[in-house]
Amino acid sequence: MSKLSHYVESAGAILLAIIWISPLLFAFWAAFHSTSDAVNFNITSAWTLDNFRTAWEGAPWLKYFLNTFLLVTIVLIGQFFFTTLAGFAFAKLEFPGKNFVFILVLMQLFIYQKCSSLKTMQWFLA
Repeated sequence: MSKLSHYVESAGAILLAIIWISPLLFAFWAAFHSTSDAVNFNITSAWTLDNFRTAWEGAPWLKYFLNTFLLVTIVLIGQFFFTTLAGFAFAKLEFPGKNFVFILVLMQLFIYQKCSSLKTMQWFLA
């Protein structure tokens, strides 16, 4: 690999990284500026926290946090309990169709969660 190709490769990687991160940098910059300044890309405008104040006052964030915490805690406890029982059953118990059921469990683990939830959502909305 020549020195020139190494530099071209490095420059391309840096350029790709800048292109990839630029929307995140713009979102961060726009969060601290008014809507008109963000849309017009007025770089010299003053920084403000009004957007955060508006967002904080616009929704009951403490309630959302508590709901999320309770949901995640209950689901985690349930999953821990049932997966422990299932693991014990597969490891220690012998029952007809054990290998087939185990393959079904593994197949369920390999299916991406969003794919199955999308089909369920379509079913509910129909």
